[in-house]
Amino acid sequence: MKALGYIKSESVESFYSHTKAPPAFDKYSRDEMCTLLTSSDFLDLKADEHTVFVAVAITSIVMSITVFLTTIWNSKLNQHPYSLVAGISLIDAMFFILFITLEHICTFNLDKLFSLTVYFSTTEDDFKRALWVLYVSGVYWFLFATILSFALNSALCLDLYLTVKNPFVSGNGRTKLYILMGIGLAIILTSWEIIKVLSRGTFDTE
Repeated sequence: MKALGYIKSESVESFYSHTKAPPAFDKYSRDEMCTLLTSSDFLDLKADEHTVFVAVAITSIVMSITVFLTTIWNSKLNQHPYSLVAGISLIDAMFFILFITLEHICTFNLDKLFSLTVYFSTTEDDFKRALWVLYVSGVYWFLFATILSFALNSALCLDLYLTVKNPFVSGNGRTKLYILMGIGLAIILTSWEIIKVLSRGTFDTE
């Protein structure tokens, strides 16, 4: 992600306590904030590379949801370890949806929709406020989905080893354990990152 600089401690406190856009953005209009935030691009890709990545992301979303629905609707597949694979597919779809959403908040006017339905306001300040809330919360949901996806994929690898080592031991009870441990790990690490931001007093978008 390209550097957007550091937001001062009072700005972070303002976000968490009042969900207002940081004072650092006061001098910018809503459209200028869109340029600063949503065009920063997580992967720092060129325009043509970004188009390819979005196309791959959309394809991954469609395929992941297809795998999830197929597993859920088919009773023969809705069992260990396929249920774990279905969970991973759903998280991966969420991961790419978050990526596209963060990149195109302003394109789809999500900040305006959020402001209208949550703040019941059409003022420029509330549009900026909504944009900031969506962007920062989206970043942390993106982090949560990344950690959870990694944890569940690691669990799937571990389960494969356990299955080969003990092929006659049922693994049905392990799926829920893997999911709970993955969610727990994602919550802990995401919360730790938020605590670091609060203690450091800066929201670093690097």
